Amino acid sequence: MVVVFERITMNRNIQCAHCGCRFEPNPRVKNQSCCSQKDCQRARKRKWRKAKLVSDPDYKANQRDCQRE
Repeated sequence: MVVVFERITMNRNIQCAHCGCRFEPNPRVKNQSCCSQKDCQRARKRKWRKAKLVSDPDYKANQRDCQRE
């Protein structure tokens, strides 16, 4: 007996915050806002780092010390 499991998904395409293209988010990533293109991932990471530098003085000091070496 062969049992076939079908994946039931809601067609939940969202718009990428960086490039604006429509994509289906990964179900494991709750608040995914960017598609998987390299430029979009780079922009997402750059935005995260910029916000982290402003909000976390320990992270900022660590990054500064890392650049000195």
